[in-house]
Amino acid sequence: MFGVSCLKSLSTMIRIAENKDYASLVSLFIEENEHNNDVAPDRVANTRDVLSQAELEEIISDTSTYLGVYEHDGEVSGLILGTHHTIEAKRWLPERNFVYLEELIVTKSMRGNGVAFKLVKSLETWAETFGANCIDLNVWYKNDLARDFYKRLGFEDKQALMSIRINS
Repeated sequence: MFGVSCLKSLSTMIRIAENKDYASLVSLFIEENEHNNDVAPDRVANTRDVLSQAELEEIISDTSTYLGVYEHDGEVSGLILGTHHTIEAKRWLPERNFVYLEELIVTKSMRGNGVAFKLVKSLETWAETFGANCIDLNVWYKNDLARDFYKRLGFEDKQALMSIRINS
């Protein structure tokens, strides 16, 4: 299982996503899409077309991608998606070996129970198997809850994306 040990109790575990999780994953991605559309409607279109079965199969088969799910009482109630990257050094950039946290989603009913923390820790464990030295992510500037959560975990602000509207 990619060197990642499952975190288990009688009714909860974190495991690698499987094709059988498709409907639950779609539901989580729709919930996230609605939230992101509320936060940044100029950047995120409101849609229910969030994941195809073929896309899930591609994610699952990619060894540089981690899709972990949090299962509670047989139901998937959270997910984390990360990808491993290496960047060769250039004159102005050092070599990098890192994981990019693409998505972290916990269903509303399970928030505040440590699910997101456990999912991030599972991604850290997976990242260590590649010798990665950091996890990077982007978070919406207006998403204070997420920004505060990541800061509590030790994530630091590194860069800000700025934008200006122009007439074209």
